[in-house]
Amino acid sequence: MQKLEALITAAILTATVYFAAPMQSRQVKQPPQSSSTTVAEEVNRNADELIAKIWLIARNSDR
Repeated sequence: MQKLEALITAAILTATVYFAAPMQSRQVKQPPQSSSTTVAEEVNRNADELIAKIWLIARNSDR
């Protein structure tokens, strides 16, 4: 139960920080034309990193 509470808290804090950030800093920057990374791939990579961080917070909350 503590893991779930920590995970929910981490998600709420993450969302709060994200939505409180100025809009300008959140604009998706277009990758250079020579880059093969699409915006969708970049968003997915960022989401994966965020999920991993939240999972680590939840895992460490039991200690």
